[in-house]
Amino acid sequence: MKPAPFDYRSPATLDDVVTALAEQPGARVLAGGQSLLPALARRALRPPLLVDLRAVPGLDRIDRTSQATLFIGARVTQRQIERDHALAGECPLLAETIRRVGHPQTRTRGTLVGGLAHADPAAELPALLVALDGVVHARGPRGDRRIGADAFYLGPGRTALAPDEVAVAVEIPSATTTPSPAVPTGTPGDAGGGTDDTGDLAVGGACVEVAPRATVALCGALATVARRADGTVAAARIALFGVAARPVRARRAERAVLDGGPLDPALIALLTREDLDAARAADAELPDGEGGTNGASGTNGAAGAGADGGDYCREVAGELVHRAIDRALVAAR
Repeated sequence: MKPAPFDYRSPATLDDVVTALAEQPGARVLAGGQSLLPALARRALRPPLLVDLRAVPGLDRIDRTSQATLFIGARVTQRQIERDHALAGECPLLAETIRRVGHPQTRTRGTLVGGLAHADPAAELPALLVALDGVVHARGPRGDRRIGADAFYLGPGRTALAPDEVAVAVEIPSATTTPSPAVPTGTPGDAGGGTDDTGDLAVGGACVEVAPRATVALCGALATVARRADGTVAAARIALFGVAARPVRARRAERAVLDGGPLDPALIALLTREDLDAARAADAELPDGEGGTNGASGTNGAAGAGADGGDYCREVAGELVHRAIDRALVAAR
């Protein structure tokens, strides 16, 4: 199929992008377009206007802030992140997760911010945002605002972005962020590890997923931990994807890791089930049809078919979490 007819604009400034979105209800933002363009081809989306970000300067940058965070612009591609060796050391979990998204061809065009804004709860990137407590930076007619990961996702394909807002960047902690009981020093990747800048903590992480096809995951778990020199766990973060209408923070399982001692698979499975039950109860209270996804990729529509992995994914979630924690702990030695 071919897309339905639409108008096209390529503004030179963010203010012009916002003006275009405000003037044309239903307009969509285009950067990577790896989710938007297939949806247009299927006519699942019929926007009257595409607003291209390619001419807006500064959105293809990765900046390091004084608060030890990474500020990643809306046009930074997944492949750009994958090839940035310094970034792999600063945020290993991001680097490890990126290479699991799609395949090299799609990562060459697809953007990180667009993948986050696509809001597919069966995808890795939204779970990454939740696991790292990232912040999405948005701009609209009412000015700039920051949207935390816990408030960003409203359901499959829906975010807290207003229709006339655009996600311009995402901010995530780097590996030098000061740890707290809830926030590890680093953001490690699949069996990747490191130490903080004081050398007091070793950080490890893992991404474990069920992937019937090489480029498509059905569901999975991300875990990152920080260990002290005596082997105790100073911090832990766990997130699941493909198990509910939104990415799920497994906070009960996190507390079990912080309690120390050998990991009990049965206990982890029980706590993960409680986390999923709480997440599904919260999902049931979400209002229908609110929010948008005017992110950098302009994905702005329903998420993929894997929005909820069903009973199978919920059944294996505990095992996925246990494996992710175990691998993260091994990597943090």
